[in-house]
Amino acid sequence: MNIYLSAPASLSGNSQAQDVIDAEKLAFSSACTSSCPPIQLGGFTVHLDVISSNKISDNARTAIEDSDAVAYLGEVVGSSVDSLGITNAEDLLQVSPTEAAPVPTKDLESFGTYGRTFASMSPSNDPAALLGTPGGKAFGHEFRSAYGHAPANQAIFGYTAMTAVLKALHSAASGADNRGTVRNAFFALKDVSLSVGSGGPAVGTYTVNRNGTVTITPAP
Repeated sequence: MNIYLSAPASLSGNSQAQDVIDAEKLAFSSACTSSCPPIQLGGFTVHLDVISSNKISDNARTAIEDSDAVAYLGEVVGSSVDSLGITNAEDLLQVSPTEAAPVPTKDLESFGTYGRTFASMSPSNDPAALLGTPGGKAFGHEFRSAYGHAPANQAIFGYTAMTAVLKALHSAASGADNRGTVRNAFFALKDVSLSVGSGGPAVGTYTVNRNGTVTITPAP
């Protein structure tokens, strides 16, 4: 099964956006317990597919056309409205690391069928506070080791967004290859410990709220 990451080629010149995307990739690779990629999760093999069209709707369509797609991470820059209607119509979980506020979904024709499928990092989360936790410092070290420079503050949201999706897949267990099961598992995450890597130090705990935002409480 596959997780899709929207990374328009035009963002390569935007250092902050690129750091968020790189942090999403880092979170995926850090979840490996053996050779990586892909990730072995229960009885499933999980691949990360990075899609780089500059047209956001094309990235979303690429994801939904894959019957093995279970989640879509986007958008870092640009409006998630451009992709949300496409992913919601196919009951595909969509998580944005940097969306400023919840994207309205009740107006979508498919909302009555699948309900909310979109979540975003809550605008009330303080990236500097998260980076100051034991896990945040470990993330900064891993990021510098991987990419040769310190991450932009918002990059921690890319890391946590990917980690939250992987937590949902783990919670979905034998249903991790079913989009509806994964979506339900994601929205059921409450006070879940967020750590760096496999068994690493804690960044904090996070809860997916009913309105589709994610509240992260920094670790002491």
